[in-house]
Amino acid sequence: MRHSPISTAILAFVLSTGSHCTLASEYSVQPREGRWEVTSRTETAPPQVTRACFSKQDMRQLHVVATGTAHCEIRNYHPAANGAAWTVHCTAPAAIDGNGAIEFAGPDTYRGMLHLRMKTVSGEDIRIENRFSAQRLGDC
Repeated sequence: MRHSPISTAILAFVLSTGSHCTLASEYSVQPREGRWEVTSRTETAPPQVTRACFSKQDMRQLHVVATGTAHCEIRNYHPAANGAAWTVHCTAPAAIDGNGAIEFAGPDTYRGMLHLRMKTVSGEDIRIENRFSAQRLGDC
């Protein structure tokens, strides 16, 4: 399916600002604070790489680290020993629903996915899959 430039831009915005909401204290693997590199991949765009420093507080609220906007609500959150799964509902810039998961391979790396569904004003049904991975680069 070919997506319009506007719908692709909306989805790219949501994917880049994200909606992971997890608490590090619930994991058997504790992610470390520091400088992280997050790579996000979709089938409709080249990989996006973001580098940022994250504090211990940020690591307790991983929606800051990976992909929540103020317009998204995390629902059906299910923590696991080394990760979590959830559903998400966003109201802006468009109504978007989806589900995601994150898994830690150790304190310095994680990976996950986010599946999103959006219906445009013109009625176009858009589905997109975002796979992401992150690695701690070192101290800030």
